[in-house]
Amino acid sequence: MLYTDGVSEARDERGVFYPLRARLAAWVDEAPVPLVRRITADLREHAGGRLDDGMALIVARRDTIRS
Repeated sequence: MLYTDGVSEARDERGVFYPLRARLAAWVDEAPVPLVRRITADLREHAGGRLDDGMALIVARRDTIRS
């Protein structure tokens, strides 16, 4: 996962940073596209619907090669 500071530095109305690590620990089994959607929605909710900074988020998964 790669992300910009718009994700890691997003704050709620009390100034609390978005808990990205805790969220990822809870959503470890999500596929990349649903995970990006889930984080984006949760981030917006955390920030009260407003994001003061741009954000970029890329999630990749390595598949097991079977022979």
